[in-house]
Amino acid sequence: MSELHVQLDVALSADRPEAERHAAVAVLADEPLEGPGRPDLLRAFRSFLADAGIDPELRARVRARILHAEPGPEPEYLAALTDALAQETDPDALELGHEHLRRIELDPARLAPLLLRLWFRFVPHFPREPLHGWLRDFHEWAPHVPEVRAALPRIAAIARADWLLDRAEESPDPSAVLPGVLEALAAREEGAACRGLDRAWRARALRRSDLARLFAKVLDCPGLDTMRARVFQLLEEGRAVDGDVVDRCLQSLSGSPHGSPTWEVRRFLQRAGGTCPDYRKQVIGAFTQGNHLRWCHAHGDPQDWPRVPGSGNDWEYSGWRLAHPGWPIADLFLDLEPWPEIGRILAGPIDPDVPARRTLAYVLLERLWRRPGEDWSRWCRRPLAAVDAVVRGLAGLLRNAAGRPALEPLLDRAILMFARQWRDYRERLDDRPAPSDLARAAAGAYLELLHRFDRFARTGEPEPAPFAGLDEDALRAAWPFGGERWSRLVEGSAP
Repeated sequence: MSELHVQLDVALSADRPEAERHAAVAVLADEPLEGPGRPDLLRAFRSFLADAGIDPELRARVRARILHAEPGPEPEYLAALTDALAQETDPDALELGHEHLRRIELDPARLAPLLLRLWFRFVPHFPREPLHGWLRDFHEWAPHVPEVRAALPRIAAIARADWLLDRAEESPDPSAVLPGVLEALAAREEGAACRGLDRAWRARALRRSDLARLFAKVLDCPGLDTMRARVFQLLEEGRAVDGDVVDRCLQSLSGSPHGSPTWEVRRFLQRAGGTCPDYRKQVIGAFTQGNHLRWCHAHGDPQDWPRVPGSGNDWEYSGWRLAHPGWPIADLFLDLEPWPEIGRILAGPIDPDVPARRTLAYVLLERLWRRPGEDWSRWCRRPLAAVDAVVRGLAGLLRNAAGRPALEPLLDRAILMFARQWRDYRERLDDRPAPSDLARAAAGAYLELLHRFDRFARTGEPEPAPFAGLDEDALRAAWPFGGERWSRLVEGSAP
């Protein structure tokens, strides 16, 4: 008899002393669940889990061994995994066990009772996955599994997901809700339409499909501010913001003029868009040069300030000339803090047919310039990787815009932003040397900054000091200002 089976006999024997049995269980809990002994070990683990006399810590080790085992098709594994999940209290272990369970069991009738018990047990962790994802499963299974259908009202109330209720009990004539609301809107009775919508919501007679159709109607319709706000609220409360809703909102923001609807749609997405699994991907996909140009064309003549800066300080703080400010998709994009995407856009190719002040790079520079003022503490907590992505993007932008007169407004702002971001970057390096390519880029940016200082600064304004950590050899090789200025600025600022 193998050592494994000897330990199994000891652990499963009712005649053995309890301490000896528990010692055998402890040994078996470290056995790998593989090889020909796997079925016997899985059956033994089920017996251990059902034994109330086993120490809770030891039972937790047995559960962990089952949950971390390689999933298999044998019925012993499915039974042991189900028993382990039925006793689980750790949300991380639940997520792992659920992944295994869905790979080997797809029958709703067998899955639903266990998932319902687990959902209510782990509801304090909602909307963590897999609890949030189970709502879609419950909604799909309800017509075929009475136990799920009966539990939907309670789940919907706890999860604030009333869209589940269209699969629960019979609703009082839900087919009449949308026609009644649309009829009231057609008669310019917005108040009556809102009251009808609220009654249907309270009676759980508002179908998700009807709410989606109503959303599509009022999204861009002028004069329906109250109804639009109410529909947004119901979509948020019902957690019914899906990819279609986000896509329609983004399309609306791409071409709509300034005004109340634009502000409402943007605020709605900022509040509720994150409940859509694809929200981040959709917003990043909407931040394109084509969408920005459509926004510019929808807003007429660009804003411009032909005044020449009167000082270095004036150049720095009053030199921004964004042609069409206020693009809401840029706000949504920056809210996500997608630093790698920001770096790629800044360093990417620049369309020569797009005016410098209408490029995506200029939009990003302007937003990054005023972003710290909106949330300074959060800005200061950016990790090194985030600042590195922006600095590398700015270095690429300096290379791409150099020597192209049409892009001078973009190059002008890129130099200024590089100087500001370089300070943040050096602080996060903690006195470590910067990568050589970035150090060379810093040298080039500093030379460009000096040229602009000479053009715009008043007499007596202090000259900008060299950027800390720049490549001094590269700076010396390209230095055009003479030895006296080198001694004063570079050698005089050396530590």
